[in-house]
Order: sequence, then structure tokens, then C-alpha cells
Amino acid sequence: MHTLNSTMKFWSTSLFLLNRTLKLSVKTIFKGKTIFAIVFLCLFIVSCTDKDTIGLNEQPGSDELNVLFSDTSTVIAFSKVEDSVRTDETAYNILGSYLDPEFGKTTASIYTQYRISTNNLNFGITPTLDSLVLSLAYRGYYGDTTTIQNVKVYELSDNLALDQSYYSNKVLSGTLVGSKTFSPHPRDSVKILGKKYAPHLRIKLNASLAQKFFNASGQATLADNNAFLDFFKGLKIESQAVNTGGALMMFDLTSSLSRMTLFYKNNSGTGGALNDSLQFNFVVNEYCARFNNFNHYNYVHASTEFKQHVFPFISDTLTSGTKNLFLQAMAGVKVKLFFPYIKNFVTNNQVAINKAELIMNVNDLGLSTIPLVPAARMALVKNNANGINTFVLDQFEGDTHFGGIYNSTTKQYKFNITRYIQGILNNTITNEGLYLMVSGAAIYTNRVILKGTDINNPGRFKLKLTYTKI
Repeated sequence: MHTLNSTMKFWSTSLFLLNRTLKLSVKTIFKGKTIFAIVFLCLFIVSCTDKDTIGLNEQPGSDELNVLFSDTSTVIAFSKVEDSVRTDETAYNILGSYLDPEFGKTTASIYTQYRISTNNLNFGITPTLDSLVLSLAYRGYYGDTTTIQNVKVYELSDNLALDQSYYSNKVLSGTLVGSKTFSPHPRDSVKILGKKYAPHLRIKLNASLAQKFFNASGQATLADNNAFLDFFKGLKIESQAVNTGGALMMFDLTSSLSRMTLFYKNNSGTGGALNDSLQFNFVVNEYCARFNNFNHYNYVHASTEFKQHVFPFISDTLTSGTKNLFLQAMAGVKVKLFFPYIKNFVTNNQVAINKAELIMNVNDLGLSTIPLVPAARMALVKNNANGINTFVLDQFEGDTHFGGIYNSTTKQYKFNITRYIQGILNNTITNEGLYLMVSGAAIYTNRVILKGTDINNPGRFKLKLTYTKI
């Protein structure tokens, strides 16, 4: 129909032009060769109409490009315990302990410096000590907050350094200066002297530490922050392991509510009267070194199912991921995966990969619900022969293209790795494998169990290819 309409339109226009041309004088016609030009123009227009049909009747059927699909490529994947993750100066810090029915116990503790906001700190004439309170502003939680938590606070014996890298397996010692047993209330406001504040945890510290600060009033140790950090190296806020339930709480240490507050009274100098409710805040800011320690207790409390599928508990890593794949944030568990036979696609033909999609379905084992929701997002990185992680080429196309976000409706994660697979086929990328891990593993607490790679496993972990032989 498109061709017919184009042809009719062409001849109508041609007849109109021809009619006008015949009215010209013979001299003008031959002088300008007008008829010849019009005929040439008409033929040119005909040759350009309906370009979509050119050559279709001439092209042999064997030469037509066909789009093909495959989801049977062999994928080898297995879970392995992570060594550590860098945790210094992260957006949030994690504190608490919980017992996961599959992954076992996890405990998180915080190390941080504090700074003074005023140089040459002096608490005045004959100050009277009231109390020293540690405050931590809630920013979220993971697990069951009805479980009782136990926290101990230590004054650090070792210096922290802002320009040093700290990893999640780092442990430092200190002197006990406080403790608290409590049920977390990350959503409830806190009332202090009749005024409401945003949710935060308050821990009263020992009078001995408060007295240490008082005794230094007006001394060189409180002259500036360099002197203060030598005098007071910081705090270790350590969670004690729970035996059932439990939760991990996220805290924003740079919030104005996260501080160490010294409450005191002071002689006003007039008739010996005391000023009431004076306070001084020791704060955490961008100049404070801080980091998290994560302890998974070598997964001795994990389930039998977990130990049957996670390296180093098993000897055969190549088959360990056929049923389930385990992933956990906080330097927990990651997945190694690779495609050993992917180059078989180019044995006899060159192949153009239109789309390569890694599809992963959650195997919740009845557990991937509140309070143990799956990780919101996954990270996928290339791992070279030296063990260094680098970006997958497709990630540079943007998050919408690359994927990795959890779909709670389909209970699925997807990654688009088209450029990566094409690069392997073109020999521009070495097929050294990928690592799948929870995104933001230093500040998030989630874990997830995925269905394995067994071809007989419904909803298996698979690579879906859309390609063309060229």
C-alpha cells in the first residue's frame, strides 16, 4: 500500500509538471533542456521510493540475519567468604548483633575519634561535674529490635589516623568506661528535659572519664585538637553477641545528635552561685578517623545448608553453587562466577551479542521477608588475575542499563553485561570471571540467598543471550 500510494503521488506530480512544460515555447524548451531534466527527475524519484523494499526479492534466504536466543550457557558460580572490607569514614556506622538462621551470628562495633569545638577549653571557676553522656543518632536498622542488646564502651589505648585505611577485621584495645543494656528504638523520639529530639541512643559513661576531662580544664591538653587527640584517643563502642534474634543498627556519627556531652555546673563568680545545666559537646566531624569492625565468628553458628554451599567449608567449589548461592554484606559472603564455554558461540560463526542478561532469582527459604529483607542492590565487578576488582564495561552505560536493583515483585536481580560478553568473544576482554556482592557492603547489613546454577533448578541463576550470527 505504501508503494502504491507513493507511485500514484509521483505520477500525479509528474503530469502536472509535464502539462506546464508543454505550454512553454519550443525555443525555451530546447534551450533549457527542460523536458530532459523533468524526465530525469521523475526517474530519480521512482528509484528512491520505498527504500525498505530494495533488494528483498534479490537477497537469498540464507543471507538474511536472524535473531537467536539462548539461556543454556554454562554458568559456574559459588559462594565464598570475604576477607574484609574497608570501613573508614563511611556515611553511616553499624552497631549491634543478630543471629541469622542461615548465616549465623554477626556483630558490629564502632571505633571513632572525637574533637573539641573550642580551643583552650576551660570549664570555669570550681566546676562541679554532673555526667558524661554518649549519644548516637539512629539512621536505620536490620533485624528484630525487640531483642535486648548489650554494648560496652572503651577509651582507646591506640591512636587513630585520618589518613590511614582501616578494614573491617581491625581490632583495637581500650579501657572500659561505660556500658548499656537496652532494646533499640530507632523510630521513637527521645524526650530530654521536656523537649523532644530525633531518635538516638544514649549511653551514660563512667564518672572517671568525665573527671579526666575536668582535670584537664585550662591545661595544654585541651589547647587544640592536636593536643586533645593525644590526650583522648577516642572510643570503641563494642556490641556483645546475642544468642537469638537481634538487630544491627545504623548510626550517623556526624549528626549533631551524635556526640559525647559533658554536663556540669560552674561558679558564676557572683556570690558563689552555680550556673545550672551547662554542657560541652565533644563531636565527630569530617576530620575524625572512624571505622567499623565486623565479626561473623568464622560462621561456626551458620546452618548446615550454608556450610554445604560456601567455600571454604566445602572442597569442590565448581559444583557448590548448583543449588543455592549465599551473599552477605559487611565483609560477609560474595559469589565468584564465570562462563567457561562462552566462546563456543564463535566456533563456526561470528556472533553479534544484542543483549546478554544475567538473571538471578531469590531463593528465600522462607526467610527473605521482614525483618530479613534481601539486599536492595547488588554490585558486579570484574576480577583480574592479580585479584584486583575493576568495573565491568557495561557499568559505564549507566545504572538503568547495567541493573542490579532488587525487584521485590519478581524477587529477582538482573544485570546487563552485553559489552562484557561481546568483549570476551572478540578477545578484547579476558574471561577471568566476575564477582557478585552486596552493594555498599561497608554500610549496609542485608544478605540474600539466590537460586543456584543447576539447569534442573527452576528459576536458576542463568545467562540469557540474544544474538545474531553474522
